[in-house]
Amino acid sequence: MSPDALSTYSAASGHNGSVSTHTGSSSHSSSENHTVGGPRGHERFEQRYMYIYNAVAGGVPVQFILTVEAAPLSIDESIITLTFKAGGIEQSIGGKEYMRLNVEPHTLHFHVFIFPKPSLPANCLFCVRVWLEAQQVQHRIFSDESLWVGKDPPFASIQQVALTQQGPPTIPSPNRNEPDVIRKTYKGYVGRAPCDFVVIIKSINITGSVWGISVEYQAGGISRLLFEQIKVRLHCRLEDIRFIIYTVPIDSSIPYSNHRVRVWIKGLDGAHIRLFKSDEFRLGSQLAFEPLTHGPGHVVFATRDRSTPTIALHSSLLLSDSPKPSPSENRELSSTPGSGTVESIPDRELRAEAEYEQRRIGISVGIGGGARGSVGGGNLPFDESLPSYNAALGVGI
Repeated sequence: MSPDALSTYSAASGHNGSVSTHTGSSSHSSSENHTVGGPRGHERFEQRYMYIYNAVAGGVPVQFILTVEAAPLSIDESIITLTFKAGGIEQSIGGKEYMRLNVEPHTLHFHVFIFPKPSLPANCLFCVRVWLEAQQVQHRIFSDESLWVGKDPPFASIQQVALTQQGPPTIPSPNRNEPDVIRKTYKGYVGRAPCDFVVIIKSINITGSVWGISVEYQAGGISRLLFEQIKVRLHCRLEDIRFIIYTVPIDSSIPYSNHRVRVWIKGLDGAHIRLFKSDEFRLGSQLAFEPLTHGPGHVVFATRDRSTPTIALHSSLLLSDSPKPSPSENRELSSTPGSGTVESIPDRELRAEAEYEQRRIGISVGIGGGARGSVGGGNLPFDESLPSYNAALGVGI
């Protein structure tokens, strides 16, 4: 596709953009006391500049919004950010770009264009490019390879897709006083296991326009976080949005154990935006692990010690990052019962851990010692993520 065709396709050339300014008191401003840098040391304007470029992607009208404002911690730097809005939902793409501007901010010009990539569902994946132009010199400042947006995508056309449906939660929500938190439950099956996906929507600013979206899954009495706090700004009511969550199985040496998981948000006029993806969602019911012993690798299954589970007498020192003791704590000494020696707090914790291990393996404290043998093993000679039909087709999903 030629550059001219790209500009025509995106309908987002520089001439179609509009510029507006928002003062520090605007509800969109996050830096009320900062101003945009001006040229050659001029007094900085107490304004945030916003450039809006319109396009159509996947049959959905979208807006790309660029803002220029002062960097909060630098007197001579400015920040340029990029967000896009579709269906009343605005999300950040590309992060922040810091730069020094020696030109007036309102004279800046941007070239914004998009182009499609193959995808499942079809016509939903786009690449984004943003160039900044000043004094007839162009700088590329933003590039994104995975803008997923479309109008009523045909999710059911994805082979072996397992869609969820909104319903009551299997596990009741925690009894907390959370006035600014909304929970929605989507029920389905993953690897033959009943699974609930709980969408947690939390207000994270005073005006209530910016929300953080998290999702956890619940299956078999276990709850785990899938992702946390993806921020969106809503230009619509909360009642106008819903979520589409689905999984697709991936070939694996343990059948039905590995899945792709996708989370989309639906806004106004059928606009859908993808929020999250993972190709490492491992969950299933009645999985067959035993055939692994007959595979090409030498798989050895461990057996549980008959004396377990027991009550642990020690803390998880190996798994937690204990704070380093202060000099005063290092100087603190305590007498060891029955001896004339003294030890520091870290030494005392290590001794308690050693005593626990000796009791656990049946050795009296202070008599003899023991060592646990270890079995070494390399990587298994088979891949648990064999290519699926989507990978073979070479298309995004």
